[in-house]
Parts: sequence; C-alpha cells; structure tokens
Amino acid sequence: MRSILKIKLQINYNYMQRRVIIYVLCYSLETLELAKKKYQKYNWARFIFFPSNIYMCSGFYPRVLPQLYDEWKDADYVGSISWKSDQKIDVSKIDQVIKK
Repeated sequence: MRSILKIKLQINYNYMQRRVIIYVLCYSLETLELAKKKYQKYNWARFIFFPSNIYMCSGFYPRVLPQLYDEWKDADYVGSISWKSDQKIDVSKIDQVIKK
C-alpha cells in the first residue's frame, strides 16, 4: 500500500511542477564551455551558441527563438540569461523560485 501512495504522490508532484526553460546565451565557443560548467546542474538551462554582436538578445528573440518553438511551446515560462549572469545575480535563487 505504501508503494502505491508514493507513486501517486510522485505523479501529483510532477503534475504540479512548472516547466521552465531558460536559454543561456553564449557568443563564442569559449563562453559556451564556461556557461556549461556554471549552469549544467540546473534542469531549466538550455545552452545557445549565438555568435553575434554586443546586442546578442536583440537578435536571439526574432531569429533563434522561433526556430526552437517545438522545444518551448508547452513550457509554462521561457526566458534567457547571459552566460555571465552569475556575476550580477545569484542564479541559485532563480532555481529556488522555479522549484517552489
């Protein structure tokens, strides 16, 4: 009986979890590798190598995000951060909010 209860609780818990995708934008292969080391532990992190200028995000949304539609169409929340966001914010707090 306990095993059935655990299974039901797990199924209900998974149903309640939010599906969040945050694209980590990287402009070079070096920044891509650095980002993977920093963010690979987070389930929400998706890495994008997007060679561009300093206005990386302005090109990401109209040109790249539509191409990824099948990946994010069923997500509850979608966003993006820079590969070096951890220098300005506590990324673990983002993870805590997502898990709540």
